[in-house]
Amino acid sequence: MLSDHQHAIFVTYAWDNQEHQDKVFHFVNFLRDPKGYDARMDKLVSQQETAISFQKMMHRAMTDYNKVIIVLSPKYKQRAHAFEGGVGTEYSMIINDIDTYPNKYILVSFSGRGDDVVPLSFASRDIIDLSNFGNEREWNRLIAKLNDTDLFDFVKVAEVRAEAIKQTPVLAPKSPEVVIKKLTYHITVGAVWRPI
Repeated sequence: MLSDHQHAIFVTYAWDNQEHQDKVFHFVNFLRDPKGYDARMDKLVSQQETAISFQKMMHRAMTDYNKVIIVLSPKYKQRAHAFEGGVGTEYSMIINDIDTYPNKYILVSFSGRGDDVVPLSFASRDIIDLSNFGNEREWNRLIAKLNDTDLFDFVKVAEVRAEAIKQTPVLAPKSPEVVIKKLTYHITVGAVWRPI
């Protein structure tokens, strides 16, 4: 039987400033209603245990949830690169885990995809850009990743593969004597032979 966490999404982030924390809070609530996901974050989980261990919570987020959304920001990058605090520990776990579980982690940003927010180990990865919160295309990409669904329908591969049409070049017939004379001439004067 799946644990309660396996049906939920954990959203992790750095505490850049109050404005950023508020954005993450509203993002989590938006995922919950109207989007219908059991999205959780540290503030929600810490209300469920009076003396929660943040290290334990972070470990559970990485191990117990099927989906983890990582909100990138300048502070997240700074702490990730320094392997500092909870973000540093989490980042270390993620970079060791992300290739093993390629559909578990979803990178999002409220500040675009610039070098100021993207840690080096995430630089070549797909990042959902929610800097424009109303961007339906990016939201659709996020929903597809959360649901493990495809964005594009491709037709089924045909049962019979196409064959190339073979062509044989047609040369004007020449008598063997003409070919031999021209070949001899080219060899005699040292020119490169080329077909006639």
